[in-house]
Amino acid sequence: MRINWRAMVAVALGAGLLGGCAAGPGKYDVAVRPAEGLRDGAGRIPSFEVDLVGVNPTDAERLRSYSVSDYFSGSDPVRADADRKTLAFTAAKPGPQTLSLKDPVWKTWSSHGATELVVLANIPGVGGSGPNDRRRLVLPLSTDRWKGSDIEIEIQRSGVVCRTPMNPEK
Repeated sequence: MRINWRAMVAVALGAGLLGGCAAGPGKYDVAVRPAEGLRDGAGRIPSFEVDLVGVNPTDAERLRSYSVSDYFSGSDPVRADADRKTLAFTAAKPGPQTLSLKDPVWKTWSSHGATELVVLANIPGVGGSGPNDRRRLVLPLSTDRWKGSDIEIEIQRSGVVCRTPMNPEK
Protein backbone atom coordinates (compact mmCIF):
# COMPACT_ATOMS: atom_id res chain seq x y z
CA MET A 1 0.00 0.00 0.00
CA ARG A 2 1.42 3.31 -1.09
CA ILE A 3 0.84 6.35 1.14
CA ASN A 4 0.51 9.75 -0.46
CA TRP A 5 2.37 11.87 2.10
CA ARG A 6 1.44 15.14 0.41
CA ALA A 7 -2.23 14.31 0.66
CA MET A 8 -1.90 13.36 4.33
CA VAL A 9 -0.05 16.58 5.13
CA ALA A 10 -2.69 18.61 3.29
CA VAL A 11 -5.50 16.90 5.21
CA ALA A 12 -3.70 17.39 8.54
CA LEU A 13 -3.05 21.06 7.83
CA GLY A 14 -6.64 21.60 6.74
CA ALA A 15 -7.97 19.96 9.89
CA GLY A 16 -5.59 22.00 12.00
CA LEU A 17 -6.66 25.24 10.36
CA LEU A 18 -10.34 24.45 10.74
CA GLY A 19 -9.94 23.37 14.35
CA GLY A 20 -7.65 26.28 15.16
CA CYS A 21 -10.08 28.98 14.03
CA ALA A 22 -12.19 28.85 17.14
CA ALA A 23 -10.68 30.84 19.97
CA GLY A 24 -11.60 29.80 23.46
CA PRO A 25 -12.01 31.88 26.59
CA GLY A 26 -8.86 33.29 28.10
CA LYS A 27 -7.68 34.59 31.44
CA TYR A 28 -6.76 38.25 31.82
CA ASP A 29 -5.34 40.79 34.21
CA VAL A 30 -8.40 43.01 34.63
CA ALA A 31 -7.43 46.43 35.97
CA VAL A 32 -10.25 48.61 37.29
CA ARG A 33 -9.68 52.28 38.07
CA PRO A 34 -11.91 55.13 39.12
CA ALA A 35 -11.97 58.09 36.74
CA GLU A 36 -10.81 61.46 38.01
CA GLY A 37 -14.36 62.74 37.48
CA LEU A 38 -15.57 60.64 40.42
CA ARG A 39 -13.61 62.77 42.88
CA ASP A 40 -15.60 65.14 45.08
CA GLY A 41 -14.80 68.80 45.74
CA ALA A 42 -12.11 67.78 48.25
CA GLY A 43 -10.50 65.43 45.73
CA ARG A 44 -11.67 62.22 47.43
CA ILE A 45 -13.07 59.15 45.71
CA PRO A 46 -16.44 58.08 47.16
CA SER A 47 -16.75 54.50 48.42
CA PHE A 48 -18.16 52.06 45.88
CA GLU A 49 -17.87 48.43 44.79
CA VAL A 50 -17.26 46.75 41.47
CA ASP A 51 -18.12 43.11 40.92
CA LEU A 52 -16.43 41.06 38.21
CA VAL A 53 -18.42 37.95 37.30
CA GLY A 54 -17.33 35.32 34.79
CA VAL A 55 -20.44 33.80 33.25
CA ASN A 56 -21.57 31.29 30.66
CA PRO A 57 -23.94 32.46 27.89
CA THR A 58 -27.10 31.61 29.84
CA ASP A 59 -26.04 33.49 32.97
CA ALA A 60 -24.76 36.39 30.87
CA GLU A 61 -28.21 36.79 29.35
CA ARG A 62 -29.79 36.82 32.80
CA LEU A 63 -27.36 39.43 34.13
CA ARG A 64 -27.81 41.63 31.04
CA SER A 65 -31.43 42.22 31.96
CA TYR A 66 -31.12 42.05 35.76
CA SER A 67 -31.54 45.28 37.73
CA VAL A 68 -28.15 46.62 38.85
CA SER A 69 -29.91 48.48 41.67
CA ASP A 70 -31.45 45.21 42.90
CA TYR A 71 -28.10 43.44 42.50
CA PHE A 72 -26.43 45.93 44.88
CA SER A 73 -29.43 46.21 47.25
CA GLY A 74 -27.61 44.49 50.09
CA SER A 75 -29.76 41.39 50.29
CA ASP A 76 -29.86 40.24 46.69
CA PRO A 77 -29.74 36.44 46.15
CA VAL A 78 -28.33 36.81 42.62
CA ARG A 79 -25.31 38.69 43.94
CA ALA A 80 -24.98 36.35 46.94
CA ASP A 81 -24.91 33.30 44.65
CA ALA A 82 -22.63 34.80 41.99
CA ASP A 83 -19.06 33.53 41.61
CA ARG A 84 -17.70 37.04 41.76
CA LYS A 85 -14.63 39.02 42.59
CA THR A 86 -15.52 42.22 44.44
CA LEU A 87 -13.22 45.23 44.30
CA ALA A 88 -13.91 47.82 47.00
CA PHE A 89 -12.85 51.42 46.39
CA THR A 90 -12.73 53.87 49.29
CA ALA A 91 -11.18 57.24 50.11
CA ALA A 92 -8.38 55.26 51.81
CA LYS A 93 -8.03 52.87 48.83
CA PRO A 94 -8.82 55.00 45.75
CA GLY A 95 -6.25 53.63 43.31
CA PRO A 96 -6.55 51.05 40.56
CA GLN A 97 -7.16 47.44 41.56
CA THR A 98 -6.44 44.36 39.48
CA LEU A 99 -7.96 40.93 39.23
CA SER A 100 -4.89 38.87 38.36
CA LEU A 101 -5.04 36.25 35.62
CA LYS A 102 -3.57 33.94 38.28
CA ASP A 103 -6.48 34.47 40.69
CA PRO A 104 -8.26 31.17 41.53
CA VAL A 105 -11.62 32.66 40.53
CA TRP A 106 -10.62 32.15 36.86
CA LYS A 107 -10.53 28.38 37.46
CA THR A 108 -14.01 28.52 38.99
CA TRP A 109 -15.34 30.55 36.07
CA SER A 110 -13.72 28.20 33.57
CA SER A 111 -15.28 25.15 35.25
CA HIS A 112 -18.71 26.78 34.75
CA GLY A 113 -18.08 27.47 31.06
CA ALA A 114 -17.54 31.23 31.38
CA THR A 115 -17.33 32.96 28.01
CA GLU A 116 -18.06 36.51 29.16
CA LEU A 117 -17.05 38.86 31.93
CA VAL A 118 -19.80 40.97 33.47
CA VAL A 119 -18.64 44.14 35.22
CA LEU A 120 -21.18 45.62 37.64
CA ALA A 121 -20.47 48.89 39.45
CA ASN A 122 -22.36 50.38 42.38
CA ILE A 123 -21.50 53.98 41.47
CA PRO A 124 -22.75 56.53 44.03
CA GLY A 125 -25.37 58.87 42.62
CA VAL A 126 -25.68 56.97 39.33
CA GLY A 127 -28.88 55.19 38.50
CA GLY A 128 -30.14 53.31 35.53
CA SER A 129 -32.42 50.55 34.48
CA GLY A 130 -32.90 47.83 31.94
CA PRO A 131 -30.36 46.15 29.70
CA ASN A 132 -28.72 49.47 28.79
CA ASP A 133 -27.84 50.39 32.38
CA ARG A 134 -24.36 51.92 32.05
CA ARG A 135 -23.36 50.55 35.45
CA ARG A 136 -23.07 47.17 33.72
CA LEU A 137 -20.61 46.12 31.02
CA VAL A 138 -20.44 42.68 29.40
CA LEU A 139 -17.16 41.73 27.73
CA PRO A 140 -16.23 38.62 25.76
CA LEU A 141 -13.46 36.44 27.18
CA SER A 142 -12.55 34.96 23.80
CA THR A 143 -8.80 35.17 23.15
CA ASP A 144 -9.32 36.40 19.59
CA ARG A 145 -11.02 39.57 20.87
CA TRP A 146 -8.07 40.89 22.90
CA LYS A 147 -4.44 41.66 22.18
CA GLY A 148 -2.40 40.45 25.10
CA SER A 149 -3.64 39.56 28.54
CA ASP A 150 -4.62 42.97 29.96
CA ILE A 151 -8.07 44.53 30.07
CA GLU A 152 -8.49 48.02 31.50
CA ILE A 153 -11.83 49.17 32.91
CA GLU A 154 -12.62 52.71 34.01
CA ILE A 155 -15.45 53.63 36.35
CA GLN A 156 -16.86 57.02 35.40
CA ARG A 157 -19.78 59.09 36.71
CA SER A 158 -21.66 58.04 33.57
CA GLY A 159 -20.93 54.32 33.96
CA VAL A 160 -18.45 51.53 33.23
CA VAL A 161 -16.13 51.91 30.23
CA CYS A 162 -13.63 49.49 28.72
CA ARG A 163 -10.41 51.36 27.85
CA THR A 164 -8.69 48.42 26.14
CA PRO A 165 -9.30 48.22 22.39
CA MET A 166 -11.16 45.09 21.39
CA ASN A 167 -10.62 43.20 18.15
CA PRO A 168 -13.71 42.97 15.91
CA GLU A 169 -15.88 39.90 16.22
CA LYS A 170 -15.07 37.24 13.65
